[in-house]
Amino acid sequence: MRIVYDASSGETAQAASLNDCLETGPPLQPLLHNVVVRNRLCPIGLTADVKQAFHQIWIQPKDRDVFRFFWISDLDHKDIVTLRFTRVPFGCVSSPFLLGATLQEHLSTLEQKYPETVAELRNDLYVDDVISGGTCEQEVTKVKEEAKEIFDQGRFTLHKWHCSVASLEEPENNDSEQTYAKESLGTKTGEAKILGLKWNKLKDTLAVDFTSCNATQEYTKRGILKAMAKVYDPLGLVSPVMLEAKHLYRIVCEKTYHGMHTWKRKWNSFGISG
Repeated sequence: MRIVYDASSGETAQAASLNDCLETGPPLQPLLHNVVVRNRLCPIGLTADVKQAFHQIWIQPKDRDVFRFFWISDLDHKDIVTLRFTRVPFGCVSSPFLLGATLQEHLSTLEQKYPETVAELRNDLYVDDVISGGTCEQEVTKVKEEAKEIFDQGRFTLHKWHCSVASLEEPENNDSEQTYAKESLGTKTGEAKILGLKWNKLKDTLAVDFTSCNATQEYTKRGILKAMAKVYDPLGLVSPVMLEAKHLYRIVCEKTYHGMHTWKRKWNSFGISG
């Protein structure tokens, strides 16, 4: 479980929130679709993520008062205490920049020792995800081992390794690859995710997930918009298909179909909800 703190909330609707007072900083990570496309150019795909990445970065003691929060220390007596974050919290607008700047600075210190891998990581890092790969098993093994060493020297841990070649998979993934919970949630054996897209490691294919839309029974304009919004497609792979859904939404808005059954049948024939 990962707790996401709402740093955009204020004491009142008019009061400034913490995020209102923080500098966001420039985006340091490459564009998401560039990272995914680069990964698909590699015959062998390799992914990992930085374990508890934000919590590895200390907040300067002089800045910690800004990150104060209330906590109930005793549920029975409702005792409330004031605590301070000492590490970068997940949910602040400045957190991605702080993580990105820290990782980029760390990579700079090891550029001479690992020139090729550092150059790869600069393009393969997306916030706390490493989306990499290579042309052969030897190349991927080198990237994997050197990436581990690079992050270890910065007190960062790379874990949740996934690869399209079974022999390069991590034992921790294979031992607990399939559980009842994963199966119930729709994660099948041999599947992982690349920045939100389903990745079938056995076939090395990406897929756009429509399952979250299949259960919709809200046959209204709002229901159609909600269903379309749930389709996560950063590469635009299913844009031609989604065009039909947008066209149907326009028809409903213009009330071309006057009967519920008529446009419900049209929506089901589109296939996004049936």
